[in-house]
Amino acid sequence: MPGHAVIAATSAETGDNVAQIDASVEGDQIEIAFNVKYMNDVLSIIDTPQVALETSSPMEPGVLKPVGDNDFVHIIMPMHFGR
Repeated sequence: MPGHAVIAATSAETGDNVAQIDASVEGDQIEIAFNVKYMNDVLSIIDTPQVALETSSPMEPGVLKPVGDNDFVHIIMPMHFGR
């Protein structure tokens, strides 16, 4: 279903940033945190214009896949929010 995802980043060195991107969303809304370095590492090697992020809960790993390419799957572990 058409929708959006909100991406927020916080860094002591560079400050905070929030962006909203268009996304196809299925399922319930969740809030999940990933280490930006690990996310950037995988996104820098995926060369498709769209990426799928699949996850079922904030405590379960995320699965990143290039849309249209079934030969690559990346698992990324979530971080604890510490709230």
